[in-house]
Amino acid sequence: MYSQIAIRRSVRTFSKVAFNNVDVKRIEDMLKQLSTINTPFGNQVNLELLNQGSGENEKIGTYGFVQNAAAFLAGTTQNKLEAIIDYGFIGQLAVLQLLEIGIGSVWLGGTFNRNTVKRSLKTDDLIPALIAIGHPKDKSLTEQTIRLLVRASSRKEFGELFTDSKDQPLDNSNKYAQVLEALRLAPSGTNRQPWRVKVSDKTLSLFIQRTPNYAKELNYDVQGLDMGIALAHLKIALDHFNYKYKINVNKNIDYNLDKIHIADINID
Repeated sequence: MYSQIAIRRSVRTFSKVAFNNVDVKRIEDMLKQLSTINTPFGNQVNLELLNQGSGENEKIGTYGFVQNAAAFLAGTTQNKLEAIIDYGFIGQLAVLQLLEIGIGSVWLGGTFNRNTVKRSLKTDDLIPALIAIGHPKDKSLTEQTIRLLVRASSRKEFGELFTDSKDQPLDNSNKYAQVLEALRLAPSGTNRQPWRVKVSDKTLSLFIQRTPNYAKELNYDVQGLDMGIALAHLKIALDHFNYKYKINVNKNIDYNLDKIHIADINID
């Protein structure tokens, strides 16, 4: 999946091609396998395929942000930061695995009809986000406009996101630079990139730098999704470069802080 990180982009305009039975089987098998993966905070995450082409589900409104999605991935979780992080972690693994078989995707946090999805899942629980999926279409004017609005192609500089043990900005000569670059390229809500990493000789300490009042109307910690995505990218990169490591999550999170310590990744 590491090779997919650099080429992944959010797809908001899909071709009008439904998934066939082979596609559906591959996706459902992938989701079943992902449900067995240990998440950072230990919460179970089960994503379901809502196949728009099957006729079994009500059409999911995305307020014009997404066109012609063949299907959606969705699940429920508890309304707490740790659970939402785990949801983002599994969701991003799904995104990158789908890309390996030519299926595009985009995360949707606030731009979908939650009531329709709740009816499809037969639940009243929290649905933190959807992942719209389908066969990508060449970029339309709408696609290009939305990417511009959400700053989809811009990323913060390396030293803005990553510092050494003395809080000095890192450059890309650091020995973990390739791992950190995989994180720098990760998607996030309106491209806020709320993750910060303090790097020492054998530890990557991951923090969330909250954006004040960001998506407050959603009534859940939507930037937790970004942190789950961050941990997914770190895991993929560390595995790719054959590091031996352990993710030690912070089990005593202080939700009142603007900058929260999420986890330490200890590297042998």
